[in-house]
Amino acid sequence: MKTFLFSVALAVLVTGCTHPDLARRRYDTREMRELQQQSVAGLPERPINGKEIRQFFSGKVALIKLAGSPVPVGRAVPLTRDGYMLTAWHVVDKGAFVLSDTVSLKPLPKREMSLVWHDAGMDLALVKFSFHPGAVFDPERVPPAVGDLVFSGAQGGNSGVLYGSARMDDGVGNGPYQTAGRVTKVRVKSTPVPHVVHHSTLVGRGGMSGGPVVTENGKLTGVVLRVDTHLFSSPTTAFTMIAPDSLDRIIREDRGRR
Repeated sequence: MKTFLFSVALAVLVTGCTHPDLARRRYDTREMRELQQQSVAGLPERPINGKEIRQFFSGKVALIKLAGSPVPVGRAVPLTRDGYMLTAWHVVDKGAFVLSDTVSLKPLPKREMSLVWHDAGMDLALVKFSFHPGAVFDPERVPPAVGDLVFSGAQGGNSGVLYGSARMDDGVGNGPYQTAGRVTKVRVKSTPVPHVVHHSTLVGRGGMSGGPVVTENGKLTGVVLRVDTHLFSSPTTAFTMIAPDSLDRIIREDRGRR
């Protein structure tokens, strides 16, 4: 089950040892949730456009499940009221993807879905569901710079589920999350479909793929792709955003074909 891509940058030594953080970040565990909570400690009470982190992300992020998978494999970010959502390509590349509800992990009823556009190289996909989200994300037109603060999260209804313990704190699965971090690297890609790849100190783990990354003003600046590990520094979380003008064009052209 491909729940999260892990790109290991210089993580394998000549002895064959791998970076210890690789296994730790594969799953949603109590340890990972504590690290994520530490990442938001000390921030202002309302750091995202005048809202608390939990409040800002509550009920906004779609949960993606694959047929036969017991745990949701990733997220999707609603962009329009008529159901266009941005996600990571590796979350939906198997084809049998559905919107999932938190309680039963069964497909939500009458949610037809289709793949609108994807680029395997940038690991992005645009999908459409016959679903009208209650809230959407507005893309950021100016990408964040190195040192800027960014956030990722999924809270409230349909934000995930944990198993294995009567106490939520001890469960394992793919549950709600919130994390904050600083941008550490920016790469602008002038491909046929321009996009920007960011690296950050966001605390990423398996199951966050396709989740939103926003700036302090609440604008969408990318979706979570993977965790990169390094020999002599802490892991970084990569996120990518397609140029908003290109995104607008793809949606407009798809609407014209329907």
